Amino acid sequence: MVTQVTAPDWANFVHKCALRADSFLARLSEEDFCAGMAALRARGTEIGADAPVTEQVGWFVFKKQG
Repeated sequence: MVTQVTAPDWANFVHKCALRADSFLARLSEEDFCAGMAALRARGTEIGADAPVTEQVGWFVFKKQG
């Protein structure tokens, strides 16, 4: 597992989500998307919003045999 920085801080993360470029977010209804964005914005007041937003990514390395 590798830690990947998704955004430098919470505000940038919310901005990236608002672009709706992720295929999962694109499938949401407008109502659900707006509710989710409101929840993301509210969460920023409860956490260390200046810290980088990270995620754990499975990293695989393949080696050609032969």
